[in-house]
Amino acid sequence: MTNPTDLKNAATGLAALSICESLMLALGDTNIISQDAAVSVVSDAAAAHRGQGSTPEEVALHSA
Repeated sequence: MTNPTDLKNAATGLAALSICESLMLALGDTNIISQDAAVSVVSDAAAAHRGQGSTPEEVALHSA
């Protein structure tokens, strides 16, 4: 059976991701940022997680 805490954490993370995605789309739709800038923000966020973590579990989480 799945751990309820894991589901809560996953749901929280998905909600945060959805909010960020909506904000990025709104910023692009209103020409506050360009599509290239939005892609750059997402790429920078991904790069910040590469190679992070001190245990195999933490490394897997950041990689995901």
